[in-house]
Amino acid sequence: MSDIISFILGLSFLIIMIWVLIAYLTNLAKLVDQLRDEDLTSTHIHKAWVWTQLIPAWSFVAQIVLNIKLESAARTFENKHGLANKTILYPTILGWITALGFMYSWIPGVGSIFFLVCIIMYWVKVSSTIKQIIDIKSSNNTTM
Repeated sequence: MSDIISFILGLSFLIIMIWVLIAYLTNLAKLVDQLRDEDLTSTHIHKAWVWTQLIPAWSFVAQIVLNIKLESAARTFENKHGLANKTILYPTILGWITALGFMYSWIPGVGSIFFLVCIIMYWVKVSSTIKQIIDIKSSNNTTM
């Protein structure tokens, strides 16, 4: 009986992890869309950097490259819109902690939960960054 409960709990945790990961990647794809400016090629980030994070061996590289590209695109966006440096609150440090998740994911149970918490925190911060960019774009459209 305890084997069945363990299996059900493990399967439930796996389903939750997959759901959170898909929602997290969808949110990152929205951020890529919001930062994109047709006039500035440095803000063009291919969504392959987001979705290839589903490939286990490649995920680490994709997360690092995406974090660097998003930080760079946020600074370029600020320059174009005449904003002060670091006005766009992209969570760079949290992105690095999440990208380095492979280092603590090998710890059974605790590592997976820590990784899940990091992804959720990063997801929330990226959501607020998306809202901030939308607000900046809408305020620039009304002043033009």
